Amino acid sequence: ECIKLGKKMKIHSVDQGAEHMLILSSDGKPFEYNYSIEHERLQCYSFFQEKTIIQITCGDYHSLALSKGDTLAYVSDLGKVFSFGSGEEGQLGNGGTQNQLIPLPMKLPSNEELKFGKFYRSTGFGVNTFVEKLYCGKKRNITTSLKDNLLKHLPFSSPHREALEIFFLLPECPVMHDYNNWESLVVPFAEAVCEMNDKSSEALEEYWASLHDSTFMELVQMFKRAITAQLRYWAEDAESNSHIKVLLEMLKKLHRVNQTKFQLPENIFQVNELAHCLDFYEDARRRNSWKKNLERRFRAVLHLAGIVEDGGSSLGLLPTFNLRVRRSHLIEDVLSQLSQFENEDLRMELMVSFSEETGYEPGGVRTEFFYCLFEGMTRPEYGMFMYPKEATYMWFPVKPKFEKKRYFFFGILCGLILFNGNVANIPFPLALFKKLLDQTPSLEDLKELSPVLGRSLQILLDDESADFEEVFYVHFNVNWDRTDVDLIPNGSCIIVNQTNKTDYVSKYVDYIFNISVKAVYEEFQRGFYKVCDKEIIDFFHPEELKDMIIGNTDYDWETFEKNARYGQGYDNSHPTIVMFWKALHKLTLEEKKKFLVFLTGTDRIQVKGLKSMKITFCCPENMGEKDPIRALTCFSLLYLPKYSTMERLEEALQVAINSNRGFG
Repeated sequence: ECIKLGKKMKIHSVDQGAEHMLILSSDGKPFEYNYSIEHERLQCYSFFQEKTIIQITCGDYHSLALSKGDTLAYVSDLGKVFSFGSGEEGQLGNGGTQNQLIPLPMKLPSNEELKFGKFYRSTGFGVNTFVEKLYCGKKRNITTSLKDNLLKHLPFSSPHREALEIFFLLPECPVMHDYNNWESLVVPFAEAVCEMNDKSSEALEEYWASLHDSTFMELVQMFKRAITAQLRYWAEDAESNSHIKVLLEMLKKLHRVNQTKFQLPENIFQVNELAHCLDFYEDARRRNSWKKNLERRFRAVLHLAGIVEDGGSSLGLLPTFNLRVRRSHLIEDVLSQLSQFENEDLRMELMVSFSEETGYEPGGVRTEFFYCLFEGMTRPEYGMFMYPKEATYMWFPVKPKFEKKRYFFFGILCGLILFNGNVANIPFPLALFKKLLDQTPSLEDLKELSPVLGRSLQILLDDESADFEEVFYVHFNVNWDRTDVDLIPNGSCIIVNQTNKTDYVSKYVDYIFNISVKAVYEEFQRGFYKVCDKEIIDFFHPEELKDMIIGNTDYDWETFEKNARYGQGYDNSHPTIVMFWKALHKLTLEEKKKFLVFLTGTDRIQVKGLKSMKITFCCPENMGEKDPIRALTCFSLLYLPKYSTMERLEEALQVAINSNRGFG
């Protein structure tokens, strides 16, 4: 049907309902055309003659109009929402169900900021406007309407991007993020997305990639909440748990988008509740599908799961093997004894004791053992690894000082670190953990290992000048770790140019991370996987594996204090405790790290950070002013006498941090 417009009328936007159409002119005047009334011209509401309207939208039988003012504004004369038409469902926002022929301002919350979402048309029931403080009808009604009408009629395979906009907009609806609606709204939405054809799915993922980081994070959290809810209602029969697959598939899709666009931390996608909600071992026993050798492997799975969740406090599943070493000959004693153990011994809990010391806390002794051992073996002076200039990371040498077997033992020790739930400062770059997971190191990894060299190669790649060869004048030969080598046959005679520079950089990176260290790295890898099962390690991402073995230095001392626990006469307001925290916060970073060594046996923080390390204070009755501070490292337990002055406390604290080695 043809609608006659005024000759000078310019259209800003158009929307239509079941029996009417609204047209907004460019000068902010709304016009209505009613299909059920015979007329030739558009009708303009006289009410709007002195107002400027900036947005219109139609329901089936009602309309909304937003007057000029910020779309994010306080409800005032500068910006009002006017409603008119049918009000049978309470959609006019006036508190009643009467029809309203004259546009009137909606009854919005006063003195509250009003956030308008997007107007959009659903496939089944007109237009929905989602407002943070206002719903046209009850929140429950919106949830029911979404579940019963919209979600059952979502388009799965439309070739038109516009038809897919509902998938863009639904996650912006607040009720989708309500924990109670995970099964009624989030699951059907996920099922619809997973039923899309490839073209539609690609369009949706392109849209996700265009989101702001915080919006994308909310989308991830929406599905994680649904997964957590499903886990909490986990049942014996598979049918009751059928939603988990489609929810995990959605998380997988979002993770794929994250890898290409956002690069949000991997732990954003971790579902930590798995460790609390599921009993993997019992599930495996019920299925009765594990042979004896696989049961040992599964114990290792549970063991690693315990390490991730609680830092290795659940080692009781495994038997033990013992090392007794001398501090003065630590490296020699360890290497000598490792060669005597069988494969199965290494997959037991490690128990360490130092000669002439009476350590009675296995976890604390083991932590200090790893701390001291790796501190010695990774020192530049020891000569087992090479350190590029201006670098903080180490790498395997081109010409090893030690026999290859020592790198095999070093791999075993790194495996034992992970297997026993400890961490140690082993300054390997991310490239090492990529190689363990069969991933290829890149130029970005070289920038981490050798920042100067990495930046130089990046400059070479970025240069597009015509005099490239004269400016750089490099050939297909390199000097690395005091060794000259051709990257290709006769490479010293082949100059790098604009055509082959990408190949040059690729071969340079490959030489450093792979070719030059092939023999010693393979020994290291063989040792590592002698302790750890590769099929289990493959579950990790490189960043996760690195954090599990090396830990981190993300010190948050305020959180450390906040999470402290108190016993035996102490609380957080006790004068000695107040003095202690004041004294600790005055220490330098290096002194604080020494205190961590005194308290826990290491200055490295496990994967969950200082928030998971809970220091516990106590003061036995027999401890007095003259007694030193003591620590039970296995439990992060600090025996702190009730010192009466800050001077005495600071003196005792300095003694503690400067005598943080040894047991007995």
